[in-house]
Amino acid sequence: MKKRISKKPSVIAVFVNWNNGQDVIDSCKTILSYNDVEKTIVVDNGSTDNSLTLLKKSYSKQLVIIENGTNLGFAKAANRGIKKALELGADYIIVLNPDLIFKKGFIAKLIKSGLDMAQVGLKFKRDGQWVYGFGGKINWVLGRSWYMENNKPVHPMPGTPVDYVSGGATLVKREVYEKVGLFDERFFMYFEDADLSLRAKKMGYSMGMVEDFFIEHKLEIHKVTKNWGKMKKNLKSNFQFIDKCVPWYFKPTAYAYWFILAVKSWLSTVV
Repeated sequence: MKKRISKKPSVIAVFVNWNNGQDVIDSCKTILSYNDVEKTIVVDNGSTDNSLTLLKKSYSKQLVIIENGTNLGFAKAANRGIKKALELGADYIIVLNPDLIFKKGFIAKLIKSGLDMAQVGLKFKRDGQWVYGFGGKINWVLGRSWYMENNKPVHPMPGTPVDYVSGGATLVKREVYEKVGLFDERFFMYFEDADLSLRAKKMGYSMGMVEDFFIEHKLEIHKVTKNWGKMKKNLKSNFQFIDKCVPWYFKPTAYAYWFILAVKSWLSTVV
């Protein structure tokens, strides 16, 4: 009797690019070199640097490029990539930030986890020190999301379930998008991953981190941030998240905290 050969799952990677420069070039080059990714899609949000031009010049035959012509935000752009991946028959879709430094084998680890939504651990620098992220939690009283972190690559609370997984490095089974839906496009950026995770959890889908395996996020966070543009986007999405997801009995405290945070954020940019 012949042994049945199982079909290798089809994995499609999606990048959202908005003026990511060399980062998106390097990321695409790395992912294209992995044989566990069938196709790679880049959704360009109207980049005005030379990143899109260089992608076309170097990888026009290897990438599926979707040009939006303008910045539609992360959620809407990612959805366009996800829809294309579904059309192409993906079994798994992984939306990736362009500013990650990938490690070979991380996608295989995510598949092996058996989770419906599986995220690899992320490490990044804050004020020059390495910080390791282990998945998202939500403070319902304040209506804010936060990441479990440690200054060592050891899970701070082994076995603790996550409330949500990141939208920038999570492998998602096809069925999740088909049954739960895509990112809510009312979120321009921020909180769209928490919203999707909560909807998936309500429908019984599993999610979590692949522990003891980290990829680097080039982002470096400093104690003082005065980018009012990013702050406004975060605050707007936070308000939408409170309105949509926070239970009514926590809304008063959540809205009050949001107001304090908004005033504090604005003052930090003018002082």
